[in-house]
Amino acid sequence: MKIVIFGFVLAAMSFSAVSATPTSASNASSDSAWVEVSSTDTQTYSVRKGSFEITQTKAGAPIAVVLGQSTGVNTKAVVYRKWYVSKDDCVGGLGKLVILSINGDYAGEIDFVSKGESAASNIADTICSVYLEEIKKQQSKGM
Repeated sequence: MKIVIFGFVLAAMSFSAVSATPTSASNASSDSAWVEVSSTDTQTYSVRKGSFEITQTKAGAPIAVVLGQSTGVNTKAVVYRKWYVSKDDCVGGLGKLVILSINGDYAGEIDFVSKGESAASNIADTICSVYLEEIKKQQSKGM
C-alpha cells in the first residue's frame, strides 16, 4: 500500500561532506514545482512538490520517499533521483539516506544525523519531518 501525500523526491548521486545550508521553503517561488531544501558550495538540492509518499521497500520495511533534483551551482547540470529514509531511521534521528534511480533501482546511500550540517542530513530532516507529522496525524485518528 502506498500513501501519496505532499511529496518530494530528492536528486543527486553524491553529497558533499562539507557543511551544507538548509534552505527555508519560503525562499521558493510559489509557481515553482521544486522546493530547495539544502545547498553547498557546489550543489543545490530540491524536492518536487507533491512527490512525497509513504511506501515499503522490497523487504517490507516502511519508508518515506521523495523525488528530487541536484543542480550544479557552476555547471547548472541537473540530476534526478529518488531518495528515501526508513521509518526506523526517522524515528531514531540518524541512519541512511538511500539513493535510487528514477526507476527505483538502488544507486547508493549516505549517513545522516538529524540536525547535522551535511546536505544529506538536511534532506533527511525534510523527509522525516513530513513523515513523522503524517504518522502523528494517522495515529491521532484511531480509537
